[in-house]
Parts: sequence; structure tokens; C-alpha cells
Amino acid sequence: MSRPLIITGMHRSGTSFVAELFQSAGLHIGERLFPGDAGNPRGYFEDNAFLSLQREMLAKACPTGVPGWPDWGWTETEALDERSWEAYGPAMQALAASRADHRPWGWKDPRTSLLLAPWLRVLPGVRCVFVVREPWKVAASVRRLPAEIFQTRPDVGVRIWMYYNRQLLDFAREHPGRCAWVALPQLINAPVEVLSRTIADLGLTGLHVDAARTAEIVTGRLLDAKPFDAESEHSFRREYPESVMMWEELLALSTHG
Repeated sequence: MSRPLIITGMHRSGTSFVAELFQSAGLHIGERLFPGDAGNPRGYFEDNAFLSLQREMLAKACPTGVPGWPDWGWTETEALDERSWEAYGPAMQALAASRADHRPWGWKDPRTSLLLAPWLRVLPGVRCVFVVREPWKVAASVRRLPAEIFQTRPDVGVRIWMYYNRQLLDFAREHPGRCAWVALPQLINAPVEVLSRTIADLGLTGLHVDAARTAEIVTGRLLDAKPFDAESEHSFRREYPESVMMWEELLALSTHG
């Protein structure tokens, strides 16, 4: 049975980093990829076809006239009309079929965090890598994005972080055998070990971790990383304790599987 791989997680959590590592290990993640920019110089490693489809699906499912960021599937109501996705079944089937000749194959897009259930119906053999990162670092990165809602509402990045990770937690509880967690701090500290363990835990075949290439990617990603000071972390922890508790849960899952 084909086991395509989904790489997903909250935006600004390191999903591009992980996708680049998997691509270097031999995963086919598309030929027409969304290009890098100032916010992600090394590239996003997102297949344009999956990206376009999922953007449309999330925007369609968001309630109209409600403040938020529909491109990420988030509004103040934190509710999606999942019935609207039924009409996209044929398009999802066709897109998956167009990639199936590549083995192993998969895709990366943070938006897939909210679309796991419909993809599971299309691809019953799918496996998932959930990438997680400290909420204070994600929130800071989101605030640097060129959109007013992120720059003027520091709570929005935190709320979306929790919203996305709740979806991942719920899905993993229902389908534990097909999900693996990768915490960005652990990946940075031991990239070859974390990547190799993830591949083995998910039973993925046809992938090979090259230590030299992995080290090169990690170095490049770290050069692009923005510093984060301890005092800002302490302030965040005091202001958003629920997200800190969730982060501790996610970190434990990444450590123990």
C-alpha cells in the first residue's frame, strides 16, 4: 500500500525546515514549489498545486464577515464549515493520483493541519509528521509577517498556534500509528537521529538520511533564525500559560512518540 507523507504543523514552526530534510532524504515533494522570500529565504518546499487547493478549501470553509486570517483557516470563531469540503473530493483524488507514480512522495503545507480528516479519506495509507515549535518563538515570528492583524494583535499568533496544535493532537489521538511528532529544538540538537527515528517509526521506505547534507541544511536554517531573548520568553510564559502547558505536552510527545 502506498504511504504518502504529510508534513505539517503551525505556520512558522519549522515545517519548511523538515520538508527540506525529507526532500534531501529522497522524498518527492513536488516539482513546482512555492519560491522562497524574505520570510523564508531557503524556500517553503510547498507544492503549488496542493497549496492552491488547500488555500481554496480553507477560505471556503471560513465564515464570511468574521475577522481573522482565512488563508490560514482561522477566524475569531475558530470554526470551519467542513461540509464545504465534500465538493473537493474529486479534486483531491485527482491531485493525489497525479503524484502517486513517485515513490516515496508527499507534501508539506501547514494548512494540512486543518484538513487531515478529508485527506485520510482520500489516502487511507497516509503517514503524518507533525512539526512543533515553542509558542513564544512562533508568536514572535508571526508578528513579523506583513499583515496588520499579526502586527497589532500579539494574541492572534498564540491563538492560531493553539488552534492548529489542538487539531494535530485530536487527530493523533484517533490515529496514533500513522503520526510522528518532531519538536524543532530536538531536531536542531540531533537532526540525523530525529530524522532517522521518524522515518523508522512511520515505516517509510525508500528514504536515506545523508549526514553531511543534513548538517548543511541545519546550518543554513540556523543562519536564517532570529534570536529570542530569555526575558521575552519569561514574559510570554506569564501571559499565555495555557499555550506553555500545551507546548510541554507536545514536547513530551516528541520525546516519547
